Amino acid sequence: MRNLVNKLKQHRQKILYILVNLSISGVGFAKSFMYLKYLNFYELGLITIIQTIMLFISMLQLGLLNGGYRIFSLGKKEDNRQTNNTIFTYIVLMLVVLIVGSLLVNVLYPIDIYIVLLGIITGAVALCANWLTNVLIALARLKELNRLNTITNLLTLVTLPLIVYWGFYGAISTLIIQQLAFICLVLLLYKDTRPDKIEFNLSFIKWILTFGFIPFLTGILYYVNIQIERWSIKFWLGTDTLGMFYLAIVYTTLFNMVPSSLNNLFFPSTMQAFTNKDFTAVKKGLRNYNLLLWAYSIGTVIITALFIEYFVLLLFPKHIIGIKYVYAILPGLIAIALSGPIGLLFNASVILRPMLWAYMVGTLITIISIAVLVNLKQFTLFNMAIVESAFGVFVGIFFFVAYQTLKKKLWNQANEPSL
Repeated sequence: MRNLVNKLKQHRQKILYILVNLSISGVGFAKSFMYLKYLNFYELGLITIIQTIMLFISMLQLGLLNGGYRIFSLGKKEDNRQTNNTIFTYIVLMLVVLIVGSLLVNVLYPIDIYIVLLGIITGAVALCANWLTNVLIALARLKELNRLNTITNLLTLVTLPLIVYWGFYGAISTLIIQQLAFICLVLLLYKDTRPDKIEFNLSFIKWILTFGFIPFLTGILYYVNIQIERWSIKFWLGTDTLGMFYLAIVYTTLFNMVPSSLNNLFFPSTMQAFTNKDFTAVKKGLRNYNLLLWAYSIGTVIITALFIEYFVLLLFPKHIIGIKYVYAILPGLIAIALSGPIGLLFNASVILRPMLWAYMVGTLITIISIAVLVNLKQFTLFNMAIVESAFGVFVGIFFFVAYQTLKKKLWNQANEPSL
């Protein structure tokens, strides 16, 4: 018992990090509940479009955040400073180019420019917040990160009534306020997170991308897959129908919070241990990561099966139609989550092509599946949910097979671990 208490004390900030992220997930659910309760299907469709643009903005970072996170995890101050300057410079330049480009497009071909600009600005803010979160994690400042996330999370909670009074525009404000507050607090409190000059050295950018480009491509293909699915639904079924899929979209976001948090916790220590050839520490960390993911996945399935129908009927009965879509996407979500330790090992060993191939082939399967469904006049929300889930299952199986094929090369030793 004493050993357990000591272990809990030793990992106190890590446990708090997961709990804070769960609370963020809870506030995110409360926010989504307010959307579902007070916005109509068309407004939910617009929110989904803005969130889709935000995903597109995250794709434009080209792997700088992925590579920068890995560089920060290695702890070299001068590399960290130059990396931070480069990433902030890139985000600002990207924001300016996208805004000017959108305004020019609107002159030549009228678009819903306000929605587009909202998506661009919110996406850039989210990208900055994501980068600063990675910086604090890589610098082992979990205590500070926990404190800041708690403060900004409470701020989001306080602003939720804006949805009731301002409707759609109140919903937009809740999308950006937490991340904007987080950025301001981090830059104000921690001098070494602030960029100190404009820096855009192409050779240095290429070096960052050496670590981050292929992991970025795997991430971008996941987001491309989402983009293809959601824009396909909008194009063939309409914005209202996309709004009917919103329950499944919310569920996906909430489900991914814990796997993402666990990956953030294990990433820096695994990188350092692997670089130092401390394979015992790497194996131990990956086993713990794997066990936590299995426990989370099993618990999520049980809770979803027992309570989701009752919960939806009680709080937003008009979305009862969305429950079957949640069940359909769940196997894919679990498969991708459970592939996390293998993906982390690929990142640590810089053997990245299996990840790229998994997502490339998976995305191709998605495109072919959509084309077949449209041609057969079977393009429905439920079938699209099945396609989304099949993508995740395929990626999970591919990762496992790739690991079994490459494990000797990955570890470069006789005794391979059991993941």
